[in-house]
This record gives sequence, C-alpha cells and structure tokens, in this order.
Amino acid sequence: MEHIDNIAVYILLTFISFAISENWIMFQRNDSLDGKLCEDVDTAFSKIQIYDISACLLDCVNHSSCKSVFHTQTTGGCKGCTVRFSTSYQPTGLMDGSNYYQKKADCPSDWSVFENSCYFITAEKTNFLNGLEMCRSFDARPVIIDDENENNFVKELIRSTTDQNNDTAFLTGFTDLLTEGTWVEYGTNNQMTFHDWGSGEPNLGTLENCLAFFFPMDLKWVDIPCDWNLRMICEIDA
Repeated sequence: MEHIDNIAVYILLTFISFAISENWIMFQRNDSLDGKLCEDVDTAFSKIQIYDISACLLDCVNHSSCKSVFHTQTTGGCKGCTVRFSTSYQPTGLMDGSNYYQKKADCPSDWSVFENSCYFITAEKTNFLNGLEMCRSFDARPVIIDDENENNFVKELIRSTTDQNNDTAFLTGFTDLLTEGTWVEYGTNNQMTFHDWGSGEPNLGTLENCLAFFFPMDLKWVDIPCDWNLRMICEIDA
C-alpha cells in the first residue's frame, strides 16, 4: 500500500510540474529582475503562509483578473497581479528567496505577445478605416502605444517580421481627425500618453491626420494621410 501511495504522490507531483511548465514562465532573482512588486491598484490578491507554489498558482487561476504571481517560499507570501511585467524591459522587483511566475499569454496563432497584449501586422495594405475593420474582424483594435517599452517592442516586431524594401510605414490607432494637433485613440477622447515623433513631425496640418511607424526614419512616428494604403498593426488583450 505504501508503494502505491508513493506512486500516486509521484504522479501528482509530475502532473503539477507539467502544469506549471506548460502554463507558466518562472523567473528567479538571479535573472536580474529588480524593481518593485505590483502596486495595490494592480493587485488581484495577497496571501501569506501559502508555502505550496501549486496552491499559490491555483489562487491566480481562480482569479480571472490575475496574470502573474510573486511567491516567496520561505514566508509563504503569495501575491497575484493583474498585469504581466516585461522581463525584457521593465524590472519586476523580486525579493531574496522570491520567484516570479507569469501566465503564458493566450494569443491567437501567428500573434506576438508583450506584457498584457497580443500584436499582429496585417498582410494586406489598406487605408485607415478599412484597416480598422480588419483589426475588428480579429476582435482586436489598431495598436495604441502607451509607453517606451511597448514602442520598442513594436519596432522590433516590425523589423523582425517585415521587409522595409516592400513596406515603408505601418498604421496605428492614433489620429487627430477631431481636433487638429490633439492626437487621440480613434473613436475616443483618450489622448496619447507617450510619443516618438520623427524630426519635424507631425506636419502638414489637416492633410495628414493618421499616425504611422516610418522605416526611413528608423521607425519613428510620422503623420500621414488617412487614405494611404499601408499595413495596420492590430492589438488585442491577452
């Protein structure tokens, strides 16, 4: 009977290890992740004396808003966050003895993930309004760049998946169609919180009311006519 119990325990531990490796990415302090834990506004839950990592991860699974977990084995601290931290650009703030577990994003096939979003560059070139509908057909939206980290990611995505000899510029979801000079997310009043304009941009006033990444300016931002046919960058929540 003891032999059977040991086999059962082994199978259970193997299953837990498989589930963790299949659905989570683990980062340790020696991965040079320094900074801060998720703030209160980004906290899904916070518990103590949860020494079993599988129980900690299960708590995250049971919270629909939870995207990542900080777990400290020595204290049993288990903190779930509603955001994924970029382990490439943004520090995550691991304390000594703490591991950071990030849920693997559930992105559609052929989409690329960064933090809490998935990204896709359309194959077809089209004007802004048609590109908007193309993104919507994927239940997505034209990309909105929130900060430098996301901007750098999208630039690298463009460089790694497109040919600048065939594609000059890539549409985003920013426009100043409503009020000249006030750049907002299309269809909203949400103004841009970050910008990466190329030299002399934006220019030409009401003749150019859409925004694109521009290869000849090392993928800096330019304003362009909204009727230009270009590839659109789509974004969807992961």
